[in-house]
Amino acid sequence: MTKKTAGDKVKLPHSLQFCIDSARIFQKELLNLFSNRSYASLQLVEALAHAPKPTTVVELSQEIPFQRSYSTINKVLNAFGAESLITKTVNAGGTTKIAQSIDPVVFSKITKPFSDMFVTMLPQEVNRKFRLYLDF
Repeated sequence: MTKKTAGDKVKLPHSLQFCIDSARIFQKELLNLFSNRSYASLQLVEALAHAPKPTTVVELSQEIPFQRSYSTINKVLNAFGAESLITKTVNAGGTTKIAQSIDPVVFSKITKPFSDMFVTMLPQEVNRKFRLYLDF
């Protein structure tokens, strides 16, 4: 029996290695899509994937993959949608307020590369000679 050292690589089964390699490729592609705060954005996506049922931003900040402070989540979200923000000055009842909204056209242009990447990773339907319908 040989003793393993810290420098030895563990041999993984082919299917497990394929999954790990696919995940690393996905991470690199995702990092390339984020222009600002790319690693924090990647950790936020991983926290979303890791969380069983996130209901608050605080819960996301406590997930294991997100290894940054809570305030970073707001910075990531602000950086992501900053290009699509529209700021308007609204006069209501003698007071001036600043209102922000998102331009849906610009936001869809920002998010399209993400949608395209996720769609290409979905498994394709196998062509079958029949269709299975479930009636409840």
